[in-house]
Amino acid sequence: MTRKIIYGTIPSLLMALLLAVPSGCNKDDIPVFTAKSMLYIQQEDFIDGKTVLLADITRSFATYVDATEIPVTFTVNLIGEVTDYDRPFEAVVDEEVTTALPSEYEIEPGVLKAGEISAELTVKLIKSARMDDEKVRLRIRLQPNKYFDLGYEDMLTANVIYDNTPVCPEWWDEFISVCYLGPYTPEKYNAFYMYCGLTDISGMEPSELRELFLGFKEYIEKNGLKEADGSPMEVPVV
Repeated sequence: MTRKIIYGTIPSLLMALLLAVPSGCNKDDIPVFTAKSMLYIQQEDFIDGKTVLLADITRSFATYVDATEIPVTFTVNLIGEVTDYDRPFEAVVDEEVTTALPSEYEIEPGVLKAGEISAELTVKLIKSARMDDEKVRLRIRLQPNKYFDLGYEDMLTANVIYDNTPVCPEWWDEFISVCYLGPYTPEKYNAFYMYCGLTDISGMEPSELRELFLGFKEYIEKNGLKEADGSPMEVPVV
């Protein structure tokens, strides 16, 4: 017995079922599925041949002479559609790991601008007396809203550890010590800040550094600046 295969029968039946819409239905009864854009906090970057952590940072008020507030920023990136209008977003404190008090920080509202794929989330660190003796920790976490869902699960938080104890800045490395400033001391760092107001000299050219530190050396000599033990403050730059 020969079997006869009829091509097109199943597709035709499916088409008939799709077209057979009950008379009481209209387009408003058909669900429309849409996906929100998502956000995440950039955790690291590759700069000058090394990995730099962007969402786990430390700050010391002792590095910012006379400062009572320090702004820190984190990069928030978009996954999804770019729009022609601004979209607000926000972060909240992760209470489980945060030791900072509400009076010791302020999280500013974030806005992803029209046409942009990233934005800055700014947190203001606020100095308190207890930071002279202890470090505090702040962890923030992105929150979903009507514009955004959350992106990568392991990229939704950022951490800051901060205090008011002296700390040698990263740029004051062995090269800077040997060629320009000598060993780090809190008193010398404070004097340098009072002289030029700079907290970071990364990226400056050697000629710029020499001019800057020669001026600082003159500033030290003119004002007779001393270290904490009363010895003369010295820098080796020539």
